[in-house]
Amino acid sequence: MKKIKLSAQLCAAATLLVAIASSPQLSVAKVVNDPATANMLIKTSAMTAPSVSQPIRFNAYLNRPIELSLYTQSVSDLGAFTYKVSWNPARAQMQSVSLGALPNSTGRSFVNLVDFASGGIYPYINNTLGYARDVVYSSNASPAGANGDGALDLAVLTPNATGETLLTLSEAQLAQVNGTVIPVNTYNATRVVRASCMGDFDASGKVEINDVQTEAYNYNPAQQVGAPAYDLFYDVDNDTDIDIGDVQMVANRWNKLCADLLTDRLDSSPASKAARSRMAGLAVSAKVQASADGNTLIVAAQNLERVGAFEVELAYNAKTSNIVSAELGDALTGSQRQWLALPLSKNAATGKAIFGAVSLGDGDSGLSGVGNLAKINLAALGKAAADARVLKVTLLDIEGNVLAVVLPTQASGAMTSANK
Repeated sequence: MKKIKLSAQLCAAATLLVAIASSPQLSVAKVVNDPATANMLIKTSAMTAPSVSQPIRFNAYLNRPIELSLYTQSVSDLGAFTYKVSWNPARAQMQSVSLGALPNSTGRSFVNLVDFASGGIYPYINNTLGYARDVVYSSNASPAGANGDGALDLAVLTPNATGETLLTLSEAQLAQVNGTVIPVNTYNATRVVRASCMGDFDASGKVEINDVQTEAYNYNPAQQVGAPAYDLFYDVDNDTDIDIGDVQMVANRWNKLCADLLTDRLDSSPASKAARSRMAGLAVSAKVQASADGNTLIVAAQNLERVGAFEVELAYNAKTSNIVSAELGDALTGSQRQWLALPLSKNAATGKAIFGAVSLGDGDSGLSGVGNLAKINLAALGKAAADARVLKVTLLDIEGNVLAVVLPTQASGAMTSANK
């Protein structure tokens, strides 16, 4: 590669790019402030806080694009970064690499390095050899660089063969705004392809009722990755647990052929993102109404948009109260979609309970507007009234993507929305 002549400003802003540029005119900056070590790893869009103590593994489906995040944890004053990610080209092809949300989160402007030898601009994708490389830097002393956790880049990868494929990170370097090198630990990931489409667990080529039942049977949001009852195969949205989102994703594909789902993706659909935005603007809210004797709670919500599933999390005092049962609210029984209640899950030791429902149906966009979602039946174990309250209500669209998490301030008061 030819020697690259860079301005003094560019040298100050991007000293970590030496390894990629291979230029003897530059030298790596010495660690001045001794920043804390950051992590860099590969995760899916749904994994909010992946643990590096567990092997990073996720599902993918044949010929269906999956969005991956080149993710960093505990970064400080980010000014530049570079990495190389490799895979088996016989088992996957990469479509694109684009800048993630973290670098620009403080208003700082980032650009890709130009490779003067080839005349191209990073990122560079080589699907013949199976690797991609990106080199990104910023200039000027202000605004400050980003801190914390977030996506450096987003990459879209499409599997073209079943089996397990290792995604390997190498040549990763991070630098602060002043060029100080940030020490970095890298973590590889394994992509697992066992079915032709999401929810087709028996590989029949169609998502059938037995597939929906299999997913519902494995529903257990309390079991996280690493727990004995956790099975990656049924964590279809790759968020490290098997929760209501997984069940709704499979239910939404009921009676569909895998051949008709070629554009099926794991990241949020444009319709889901639009609904989430509208719900945020309308300030989705919920109210928990208690009966006079305190033995029944009605969970109602308003300003809903395309809701296809929901989950209610409760807290109760197992010494004084029992959650006897949970039922679907009248807004669901009158819906065009077929709503299916999931089993009430209770844990007396923790005092937590979860109730939820998913829906089936074509030609209907989900529950919108206002209505009662659930009825919770309680029983007092002593002389005092039953003691239970709703902690949060999670609302999902018909595809299984989270639209909003509604947090109650009190059992009989209005709740505020916190969109995911």
